[in-house]
Amino acid sequence: MARTIDSQKDGARVARGPGSKPRARALGLRAKLAILALLAVASIGVYLGVSPGRTTDAQRISYLESIVKCPNCISVSTKDANTASAFALRTFITQMVHQGASNAQIIDQLLATYGPSVLLVPPSSNGGRALAGAGIVLVLGIPLGGLLYYRRRARRPVAASEGAASSSAGGEPLPTSPRLESPAPGRVRVALASASLAQKLVGTAGVLLILSGGGLLAYGALAKPSTSLSPSEIATRLSTAEQLAAVGSDTQALQLFSSVLVADPRQPEALAWNGWLLRQAGRKDHSKALLAAGIAQMRQSVTIEPGYLYGRLFYGISLYQDSHNANGAVQQFRAYLALSPPKSLTKQVKPTIDAAYAAAKLPPPA
Repeated sequence: MARTIDSQKDGARVARGPGSKPRARALGLRAKLAILALLAVASIGVYLGVSPGRTTDAQRISYLESIVKCPNCISVSTKDANTASAFALRTFITQMVHQGASNAQIIDQLLATYGPSVLLVPPSSNGGRALAGAGIVLVLGIPLGGLLYYRRRARRPVAASEGAASSSAGGEPLPTSPRLESPAPGRVRVALASASLAQKLVGTAGVLLILSGGGLLAYGALAKPSTSLSPSEIATRLSTAEQLAAVGSDTQALQLFSSVLVADPRQPEALAWNGWLLRQAGRKDHSKALLAAGIAQMRQSVTIEPGYLYGRLFYGISLYQDSHNANGAVQQFRAYLALSPPKSLTKQVKPTIDAAYAAAKLPPPA
């Protein structure tokens, strides 16, 4: 009797052994694959979430410049044109993007000024959302799809081993598995040896996704473009840009002023001159968007540095000629005259100043 009971216990122990080990191995591999998939998705997501916004801004700026037509050209994009109007539009797009405006908001402002002809392609052709959606589907679909496929394949050998164990409960000898009886060389080697081709492919894909996500994250953190300028470099660029603007080289002047504003968005001289040139381009092309952007920059310059005479002068002229605000213009002109500007400059703008005083029903300044 005791011998029969012992034989039954040994048979049950043997029956449990071969069936439980494949199940535990299957669960372990599924857990590892799930962790690989989650790490892959997390690494890509972290990169997309914390990668430098300047890279994304540059891509948006390049896209918008490629679909916006140069106002004075025929079927040439703003990105490829080399006219003052085209560069003014590029400056407007760049600054609007850096201020946080969306693509749709920028396009709407340009459409309101120029009409549908300002776009080389319809706005709806922007495939950015579709590409982003496809990327998310791929990142999620590859590891998760492989995991689901593996789970379906893993159920068959587990069920077969359980069936074999139950059939041997009556005392029949169980077939021995050389793989299970061999000494374990290590967890990794055992897992690789027992994994199917599909499991290895899914695991490899998960590792590659993790490495690519980590590489993209490291590249995004280390490849941040440097836009800093020393005070001497800023002073040199401002001086050169003002000389270029004085002789009518608006495109080159805008390039220098814009580079200063990228390094220091609150530089009052660059704001005043850049705003003035944008305002000039807006009046020439009848662009409300450029005009509004220029006026906003001139107003910001006066707010940041009330003692900059060109800021006062430019903003006063714009208030009188563009906004038809004579009283506001007179306030700016009074502040300008109080700064003891050069007589040659005042002589050039005196007709405009006198006209603003007359519109405000005030005697002109002496």
